[in-house]
Amino acid sequence: MWRKEELYRGPYLDRAPDLTFLPRDMRNKCLGTMDFTSHRFVEPVYGNSGDHRMNGIFFAAGPGIRAGARVEDANLIDVAPTILHHLGEGVPADFDGRVLEAALTAEERGANPVRSAPAADPEAESDAADYGLTEDEMKEIRDRLKGIGYLG
Repeated sequence: MWRKEELYRGPYLDRAPDLTFLPRDMRNKCLGTMDFTSHRFVEPVYGNSGDHRMNGIFFAAGPGIRAGARVEDANLIDVAPTILHHLGEGVPADFDGRVLEAALTAEERGANPVRSAPAADPEAESDAADYGLTEDEMKEIRDRLKGIGYLG
């Protein structure tokens, strides 16, 4: 069990859940993941469908990627910084995660050192032109994200 301050940071900390918990194993799930088949908060699992595992697999291939590399202690939040870096972009200072440099060749690491980029300003209006979109298209995207709960 964790308090939000132990897991989250940033300008939207007040929107995070106050408490987050993770079962010791996946023999139990929280209400809502069992299609509301019970009135109990935690319910035994009678056959996992392959979801909700704590371990995953990271694969990468292509120019600048070290063939056969074994990347230790990778986390899901490391994927976005790694992709940004591999595309030659700086990693925003407020990003969680790290560039998985162990997946890169020595030549790639030497030619493309990890760069930082400024943190995003949550108060700044986005410039739709930067994304090749009109303001109406950006509004539609924001509205859709709000509709599914990704934006407040």
